[in-house]
Amino acid sequence: MNKKTIMTMLVAGALSVSALSTTAVFAEDAVVNENTPAVTETTTSTYQPEYKQLTDSWTGNNDIVFEVDGKGGFFYVDSIEPFDSNGDGSTYINSTIQPKVELDANGKGKITFSSDAIKKAKYYYHAEEVNQLDWTKVDTIAISMGFRKGTYITGETFYVPIKLDASETTKPSATLKSNAFTGDNDIVLDVNTTDGKVVFGQVELWSSDYTYINTTIEPKVEFDANGKGTLTVSKDDLKNAIYFQPELQKFHLTWEEIASKIDTIALNLKFTGQDSVYTVQVPVKLNTTGTTTPEKPSEPTTPSKPSDDKGTTTITPNASAAKDDKKTNTTTTAKKEAPKTGDTMNVALYASLLVVSALFAVVLTTKKRITE
Repeated sequence: MNKKTIMTMLVAGALSVSALSTTAVFAEDAVVNENTPAVTETTTSTYQPEYKQLTDSWTGNNDIVFEVDGKGGFFYVDSIEPFDSNGDGSTYINSTIQPKVELDANGKGKITFSSDAIKKAKYYYHAEEVNQLDWTKVDTIAISMGFRKGTYITGETFYVPIKLDASETTKPSATLKSNAFTGDNDIVLDVNTTDGKVVFGQVELWSSDYTYINTTIEPKVEFDANGKGTLTVSKDDLKNAIYFQPELQKFHLTWEEIASKIDTIALNLKFTGQDSVYTVQVPVKLNTTGTTTPEKPSEPTTPSKPSDDKGTTTITPNASAAKDDKKTNTTTTAKKEAPKTGDTMNVALYASLLVVSALFAVVLTTKKRITE
């Protein structure tokens, strides 16, 4: 081997050593973080985070907890999707819930989705927001989450069965306490809610032909800590409200104008977690007492003239009463009157004249005989 070949080999070896030294220094000084991943090659076979679901089911009152080992990766949540696996397959999506993350520097620890966060989250159904989800309509929660490390992203979806407690499955309700609205009573409802909240909608007065609407009446609401209580619509509010009828284009109708036409009052409520409106129908049976027209009194009659004959009064002692308290009994005996015939001629006068005439005639006859 000549000197030229040896020199060439030495120069090539020196260059190789220099390149390896530069690479080692760069790797040692490099900062490994989320934005600048470590200069290491990661493959599917070498990076496999571990997950363990600690919660068997969700009752509506418990948290959903996972134990994970990210093996140096960074945790993320993709979405939470409550859905109906047996019915129509309705799926509600949320991508904003943030769980409680308790991981060490290597990504090992616990992930907790709180019950309150799950229930209060806003979900979307076919891109439309659902303010409060009715959990009785779904039976499974799908939770998608994962880790990313370097340029590699891994994820898993976990399915948590929904088995709601009895308190969570009790649907809100409202029951009418009074049988009907008479015009003199308030309308009172016994209300059972899940959280003590209820939205009162419009009041509708139904007749056989039309519906009259009011949107300004505010009831009195009284609930206890369990969400149970009463909702009261006062009779004065109903009578003083202004109603409108869209079909007739009448917008300032008073109670007096429509009260005689209606047969039902409909109260519309909406409870938390319910998509549909809850309507309570109240029969209308207006009290008409005191509104009937009085009968015309009969014409007064002239009293008959009392008889001049007042009868005779005889007082006799009451033996038993006199013995005790010296009281007397009074017995009244009335004269028996001749029946009235309607002839008011003075019979006694004419009888007297007849007698006088007869005597005068006798006297004249006797005097004449003496003269002859």
